[in-house]
Amino acid sequence: MEVCIDYSGITVANESKLKLFHRENNAWVDRTSSLDTQNDIICAEVTSFSLFVIFEFENQGPIALCQDVTVSADGNCQANVTAQQVDNGSSDPDGEPISLSLSPPGPYPLGDTQVTLSVSDGEDANTCTATVTVVDDTPPAIVSISVPVSPLQVDTPITSFSATFTDLCDSGEHTATWDFGDGNIASGIVNQNTNTVTVTISHAYDVAGVYTVSLSLTDPIGVAGSNSAKDTAPTFVVIYDPSAGFVTGGGWIDSPTGAYVPDASLTGKANFGFVSKYKKGKSVPSGQTQFQFKTADFNFHSGTYEWLVITNHKAMYKGTGTINNAGNYGFQLTAIDADLTPSTDTDLFRIRIWDKDNNDALVYDNQVDETDPNADPTTEIGGGSIKIQSSGVNKTATAESQDLAELAVIPESFALWQNYPNPFNPSTTISFDVPKTSNVTIMIYDVIGRQVATLIDDEYQPGHYKVVFEAGQLATGLYIYRIQAGDFHETKKLLLLK
Repeated sequence: MEVCIDYSGITVANESKLKLFHRENNAWVDRTSSLDTQNDIICAEVTSFSLFVIFEFENQGPIALCQDVTVSADGNCQANVTAQQVDNGSSDPDGEPISLSLSPPGPYPLGDTQVTLSVSDGEDANTCTATVTVVDDTPPAIVSISVPVSPLQVDTPITSFSATFTDLCDSGEHTATWDFGDGNIASGIVNQNTNTVTVTISHAYDVAGVYTVSLSLTDPIGVAGSNSAKDTAPTFVVIYDPSAGFVTGGGWIDSPTGAYVPDASLTGKANFGFVSKYKKGKSVPSGQTQFQFKTADFNFHSGTYEWLVITNHKAMYKGTGTINNAGNYGFQLTAIDADLTPSTDTDLFRIRIWDKDNNDALVYDNQVDETDPNADPTTEIGGGSIKIQSSGVNKTATAESQDLAELAVIPESFALWQNYPNPFNPSTTISFDVPKTSNVTIMIYDVIGRQVATLIDDEYQPGHYKVVFEAGQLATGLYIYRIQAGDFHETKKLLLLK
């Protein structure tokens, strides 16, 4: 049953502290069920009648409990913390609601700040103290890393490794480690004033290869006084050995979907032929490389080489060239000779070609999904052969390799390529392909069909050829050139502008 008592006739200091107790088994028991301070009524739920007493209790202050907090700095190298984050379960013994406040208020700087948490129940307040620790757990950012750009000969001492970095909040001492990619590391010299890193020692590579150089930089501030997060920026150093030998090959691959970037849907047979070697006393390799993808009317021909690296069964070289006798393109060719490694039974081939005049935009890569330009080739050749002649290895391959050097320029089919330059004045170059011994003629006609010149009329062995057309005696205008070789014939246009 519920028993209610009107307490309007008594003096009360704090009505919210009133409790209605009932005498039960020689003890006073709090049976308060409701308190109506508007009408001065207090009620209790009991099961029998007995003595009732109204007590007014004194307020018990809240209990303040704190905990230390560690937070990450923001972009301004500081952080905000709420009172709720510092609170560790503060409460009020009377069950009254509490409010929290923090002093001093944030934001807080890097490092430790002592704060006071105030806990109030509206009548009384208690406090506790805690430590707010603001850390910079963002690793330093390496802005740039610089290594030698030009290929270097084996055993050349290198000291020109350097890098720049930013670290917004950390101004203390950083530590740096260079990894040269050949199993050797060295400490870096960090200049805190200029945010630069250099190398402490010179380093020389004793084996030819393409090495990934990386820098690890660790900042001085973080949880437990250190920050283990590292930022690594890779780049490459090319080391060559002029005495290492040469590579040559000829054959074809199945060009996969996506390889020809201007039209990723094109697939089919692509022919290649190449030879690359160092001549005695030269630091730049020589040779020629041709890659034809007829489905795309795509004919790449090398112009100059930059470097050649041969390591056992693998050869890699880089250079520049033209596509269809025009443009300025870079290329990198990687080949594996299956005769020199048990890892594959078939020779492997990869060529990457990019447009140097268009921000190095990729034009062709038969392993287009491989982001590492120096990764091993995985494309098996469909026909032909690749031979690597390296120092002390495959000594019996010399004659065969020389034969392959000839094969390197043997095309699969007849072809007539667009002249370059076009328009021209007064001369231009016309290229054509001969896959088998044939009598070849190239005639020049004006727009009404009159023959104005016979450029060639002779027997040609298989190969890729160039002939220069001198038009100094002709008038400005459009001309037609036509090739005839057995049953093959093709016609193209050229424009003379004087």
